[in-house]
Amino acid sequence: MINGKETCVFGAELHYFRIPKEQWRTRIQQVKESGVNMISTYVPWTFHEYEEGFIDLTGETRAERDFQSFLQIVSEEEMYCLVRPGPYVMAEIKDHGVPPWLIERYPEALAKTEKGANHPTRVVSYMHPTFLEKAENWYHSVCRIIEPFQIEHGGPVIMFQVDNEVGMFHWVTNEGDFNEVTKQQFQTYLEENKIEIDNPFNYMKDNPGEHEAEILKHEYYLFMREHYRDYLEHVKKMARQGGISIPFIINIHGFHTIDYLKRGTRYPIGIGQLIEAAKMEDTLVAGDYYIGNIDFDNYVDIVLANAFTKAIQSPEQPLFSAEFQGGSASDKPRLQPSTFDLTTRLCFANGMNAVNYYMFAGGENYEQIGLNGRRHEWQAPLSSSGEKRPHFHVIQHLGQMYRTFEKPLMNAKQKTQTCFAFYPDYYKTEYSNLFFFTFN
Repeated sequence: MINGKETCVFGAELHYFRIPKEQWRTRIQQVKESGVNMISTYVPWTFHEYEEGFIDLTGETRAERDFQSFLQIVSEEEMYCLVRPGPYVMAEIKDHGVPPWLIERYPEALAKTEKGANHPTRVVSYMHPTFLEKAENWYHSVCRIIEPFQIEHGGPVIMFQVDNEVGMFHWVTNEGDFNEVTKQQFQTYLEENKIEIDNPFNYMKDNPGEHEAEILKHEYYLFMREHYRDYLEHVKKMARQGGISIPFIINIHGFHTIDYLKRGTRYPIGIGQLIEAAKMEDTLVAGDYYIGNIDFDNYVDIVLANAFTKAIQSPEQPLFSAEFQGGSASDKPRLQPSTFDLTTRLCFANGMNAVNYYMFAGGENYEQIGLNGRRHEWQAPLSSSGEKRPHFHVIQHLGQMYRTFEKPLMNAKQKTQTCFAFYPDYYKTEYSNLFFFTFN
């Protein structure tokens, strides 16, 4: 419901910081041609605060940093907007959007492995006070720009994503966080829950028995679920203090590549990690759906992912994919135009009524911020030069259809013929290599 109207959110990811400023309006107008009614963008901390203490969001140092003008253009073009200011954005950016100066100057804020080394992904320890202090300064600045553009003030911004894919780095590496701050928080958690295990992290040396190890492992998983929620609640509080009053979003990770296909078989791991965060008030749960080309092995994965997501989200919220595959890395197998048609129809037929194609417009990684070189084409419907690729026209047809049949689609009720149980604890496997959880 947007201003009292039932609305199908048909979104497109367009990164202003990868497109020349003089082309912003043209590219937004091209996106609008496809029937899209929402522009989504990350706001990368590392691009705007490239030097500690100096934040440019109005284009003083580079035109493409003028985030304020970008929001103004989105408003003038009468599009909705989803803003995603991190602190983590991923977005194929070095250090995933966290400024290098933070990692290099404040190494004490980095997550640690169980052996005490820096986390292999250089992810921070989410609740470390140094990181939160720096992130709060970033949020203070970026929310000051976003606040007047919220829909309640007549602006385009209808949703605000807090961080991105929290817990993903721990999942892909099978490494938890053993920063001293996190370890102390885990000790406090054990005491509050009356779990009587003294000095749990000394178990690496003491070789616990099987029973104690299983208890410790189980409680660490539960603790990390609460830990992620505590972090996201903290980030959300920073946004509230910055004047943000629109609905918030958290994004769930989990699809992965297998040969030429992508699968959703690990998506429940991401859901399990963020199951407590899904209980946050005024917060929508959204999923990352990257299914690749469809064949008989993986077509059902989207339907299952929909069911898993609906199982943990508020019944009042729409089923939403904040990153619905609109392309893929250039070195991956080419996605067929028919794939976009089939996956979109499949999801909407299965009850989804809000998608955001990632990516929709290609671009360039200015100032060497990209993980994958200079270009960020991502097989997007619009190339970095604005050329319309074949699947642009497929999505355009879908956009016209959704605009035409918007109301009946929004009121359609899904008829379920098959039900199954989803038990998230079966998917507690993201820290499976923890040394101190093993025993002889």
